[in-house]
Amino acid sequence: LFLEKNQLYYMEKFRVIESTGSKVSWNWCSFLISGYWMFYRKMYIQAILYIVANFVLGLIPFIGWIGNIALWICAGLFGNYFYLEHVKKQFCEISCADSSNRSMLIQKRGGTNIVIPIILLIIPVVIGIIIAMFFAALGTMSYYYY
Repeated sequence: LFLEKNQLYYMEKFRVIESTGSKVSWNWCSFLISGYWMFYRKMYIQAILYIVANFVLGLIPFIGWIGNIALWICAGLFGNYFYLEHVKKQFCEISCADSSNRSMLIQKRGGTNIVIPIILLIIPVVIGIIIAMFFAALGTMSYYYY
């Protein structure tokens, strides 16, 4: 119930992490779309920290670019481990709840959330359209003044 999607994949990755003690296991989704994947898997704090780190590193010329690539690779290498830790933390908190509320909490805290990643994909597009329209309007207005 908690994992909802790709249960076999994550159960196998979690089993290997637990049995070997290695925190490293590759996750293509966490590598390619790190922040979105974290929001999708309801790892909100980790996602916000990742995005803030990406933003701060982006402010530093050249070194920041290298840091962003390193952060991206680390997300791919440790994504499954971070997700396992998230699952463990959630289950620890859920286990403290009343037994009648546990299944509801598992469904509420677990699973996936596609809404936030989609919204985060749409926002830059909308902002880009608004900015383009603004500059297009400015260009049209300057045409009338000549």
